[in-house]
Amino acid sequence: MTVLSKRLDPFFSLANPFLAEEIFQPVFRSTPSKRFLPAANIIEEKEKFLVQLAVPGLKKEDFKIELKEKLMTISVDKTAEKGQDEVQPSYTLKEFGFTSFKRSFTLPETIELEAITAQYEQGILQLDIPKKDSAKINTHRLIEIN
Repeated sequence: MTVLSKRLDPFFSLANPFLAEEIFQPVFRSTPSKRFLPAANIIEEKEKFLVQLAVPGLKKEDFKIELKEKLMTISVDKTAEKGQDEVQPSYTLKEFGFTSFKRSFTLPETIELEAITAQYEQGILQLDIPKKDSAKINTHRLIEIN
């Protein structure tokens, strides 16, 4: 799988050369004023990959998941819709808020693109990405010495 550099922080690619071996390479897309990117877990199992994003406080209708060739893009467009009568609260402290984001992953050739499914519960968006039969790994075997 080809590896793309992370575009969010130029220092990141210099400080982390070991990430060249990632299975899924995230491609960050963000505008300078919007730097929210949800934390992600990528788990490889024998039959599939699991991609999990921590995105609490949203509804499943908020997500848009697009697959274009081998690029999977997960996005949320949360534009503030305020009515004329709505009064802005006066915050003493405001540490959380939800904004739009777009997060993309380059998928490997070894997956079944048509069989990808997604669930959202308890603030976690999980995508099940099944592997093709030829790509399923055997994690345990004995090797004979000749």
